[in-house]
Amino acid sequence: MKIPDLKKIEIDWDSNPSILLSEEDHLLRRFGFMEWISLEPDNKKLFRIRGEADEIMIAMRGEVQAHAIDVRLGSPTYGAEEQVILSRTKGGGLLLPFGIAYGVSAPQSAQALRISTHTNDSHAADRRLTAVEIESLLNA
Repeated sequence: MKIPDLKKIEIDWDSNPSILLSEEDHLLRRFGFMEWISLEPDNKKLFRIRGEADEIMIAMRGEVQAHAIDVRLGSPTYGAEEQVILSRTKGGGLLLPFGIAYGVSAPQSAQALRISTHTNDSHAADRRLTAVEIESLLNA
């Protein structure tokens, strides 16, 4: 992957237990927020940045397309883009480190589980990107 901190999580649905993350992953120690997301075709979720917490996105039904852009100032991969397709049948999880802007979409109806340590916009650095910001990042 172009963004080394972005981690695709392979999920073995038949394994019990299935370890998704381990101590070496810099995810914060506990989760405090889970959100069930329903996606319809061509209904893109706006890009957002989490300023202080990692997130995990897991495809539960259908195919989820995650588009990530490294917007961490000073990062050696600043401006790098990554598109990852998540699906339950192909191992469907993605660790999104804080400071990475991301948005999700689906070619057909899909559902995903988003897990984080805090609710949306509860930290000052959490925010949605404007269309102008997204366009300038994609064309940088």
